[in-house]
Amino acid sequence: MSEWTRLRKIFGALFALVIGFGYIAAVTNTYFTMHLADGDPAMTVNDIRIHFHGDPSKTLLATKLHGSMRPNLKDDTQLRTIMNWIAGGADRGGFEPVRQILQAQCVRCHNAGFFRPLETFEDVAKTATVDTGMTWERLARLSHEHLFGIGLLCFALGLLVAWTSIKFKYKVGIIALGFLSTLLDTGSWWLTRINPAYALLVMLSGALNGLFFGAGIFAVWYDAFLARGETEK
Repeated sequence: MSEWTRLRKIFGALFALVIGFGYIAAVTNTYFTMHLADGDPAMTVNDIRIHFHGDPSKTLLATKLHGSMRPNLKDDTQLRTIMNWIAGGADRGGFEPVRQILQAQCVRCHNAGFFRPLETFEDVAKTATVDTGMTWERLARLSHEHLFGIGLLCFALGLLVAWTSIKFKYKVGIIALGFLSTLLDTGSWWLTRINPAYALLVMLSGALNGLFFGAGIFAVWYDAFLARGETEK
């Protein structure tokens, strides 16, 4: 084995290791972002449905405060105060107690310089409407970030897989799985935004994307440390 080949294998293994930890971090972030959408700590298809399509039976503010934003409130008294205000029509006259809670607990993140400000009555009133899920604008932004970011990772890991000595058909399968699952994953977000029945497809495509990363990293590490003079077939 040449010096260049040894260096390439070590480089590939270390890069794949970093990608692996990055993927675990991404999955963890997704869990903490979405798992409380329905108020249940388990990550379910219902969380995905609410996250992308919304919950027509609740307002956006109620959905978030019963779900992912609930830990930011101090106690149930604060939650009841806001829920009672929403149930009472979310009018300007009863907004002051709600404003004080949001000012203390929420606006450090939800301000004019960040996502979805909650500083004024007008800001909050926009969230006290029927929860229609992720906005089209935000979905477009996340899709472009996801396709470029994961697309580049698919290219990088796919290139490392192409350099391995595993069988050609396995290389093609792994590389194709990465790109196709990424397209399916992003596309399923848009489908779920339109129709909540596609929420299961989001979970399935995410699992396929995870399979790509797992198989790709395994192939790179196998080739670097376990393969013994194998040749492609």
